[in-house]
Amino acid sequence: MDTLSAFNIPNLRLRWPNDVLVGRAKLAGILVERPKPDMASIGVGINVTNSIVDINEDMPDPATRLADLIPSCPKVSKLRTILGDSLAEAYDYFLEGGLDALAPMLEPAWGESKPVVAITDTDRFCGYFVGVESDGSPILRRADGSRYSVPGTTVIRLKELI
Repeated sequence: MDTLSAFNIPNLRLRWPNDVLVGRAKLAGILVERPKPDMASIGVGINVTNSIVDINEDMPDPATRLADLIPSCPKVSKLRTILGDSLAEAYDYFLEGGLDALAPMLEPAWGESKPVVAITDTDRFCGYFVGVESDGSPILRRADGSRYSVPGTTVIRLKELI
């Protein structure tokens, strides 16, 4: 997120668990797999200069690309270097303190709290997304102000309602 934040893109935010959005349009996606406790395999896909016409036909939310958002879009090779450095730094924080160490970076990246429904195999949980637990599970604020953590491993989709 820091890599893209440096370009001062308005309305840039994370959507749990792995989307980078500009407003409602998807700019990037992040996948992290941890085959061992001290190892992570991180995949990042960023729409930079690719054609998004075909993508938009198959997506529930529209896509956008970096070349349309900033006046001087960097070359992919430059972006890859900046992103690699940023990921290495974030991973060091993670190794030292787990997800809790990344919380100060993640909290502002979620943007303003939005109404959502967390869909699992057996239930739907409605509320306002307000952040994540140390295990990555989404935290929802109910209408009465109470908070509820939906076990992240059970969530099939977190759908924004606006």
